[in-house]
Amino acid sequence: MPGLHSVRTKKRFPLLIGMLLAMGAVWPVYAQQRVLPGKAEPGALIAHEYPYLDISGERRRLAPGGRIFDIHNRIILPVALSAPADVAFELDMNGDVSRLWLLTREERLRLDARKKSSR
Repeated sequence: MPGLHSVRTKKRFPLLIGMLLAMGAVWPVYAQQRVLPGKAEPGALIAHEYPYLDISGERRRLAPGGRIFDIHNRIILPVALSAPADVAFELDMNGDVSRLWLLTREERLRLDARKKSSR
C-alpha cells in the first residue's frame, strides 16, 4: 500500500500550498493602520451611562444607530465600553456622537499631531 499513501500526499500538497499562499496574502491586512476620518475629533472617554457619554468633560449622547469601534476596528456594543479611554468621535447633524473609535496610544498621538498640523 505505499503507492496509495504517496497518491494522497500528492493530492493534498497543492491544497496545502494554496492555503499557505492565501494566509500569506491575508496576513499584511492585520498590520495595516486604520484610517480615521479627517473630521474625527480626539477626546478622552471619562464615563458612560447609555446613551450618554462623558467625553473630555462634555456630556454627549450616542446617536440612534451610532457605531462604536474597538481598537481592532470591530463594532462593539455600548455595554462593552470601558472608561477611561482615548477616543476619536464624529458628531451627526444633531450634535450626537454618530461614530466613536477607541484608540491605541499610537493612534491618539497620530491624531493629535494631525490636528496640530491642520491649525
